[in-house]
Amino acid sequence: MHSLEYLLLVLSDRIRRETGNDYLANAAKDLASASHDYDPSHQPEPLVEMREDWSRRFDKHLER
Repeated sequence: MHSLEYLLLVLSDRIRRETGNDYLANAAKDLASASHDYDPSHQPEPLVEMREDWSRRFDKHLER
């Protein structure tokens, strides 16, 4: 398990325990799983659907 994968799993657990938010905890866990074999040159990129969904839903919250 590489460092990013580990940290995302820990984040998932913390989100679940500290906030009770299963939706966000599961999202962090999904990212941890995807990061295990992540290769941006692999097309189609496995995270494209999640990125597009999050972009539509949350881009307005990002500070520019």
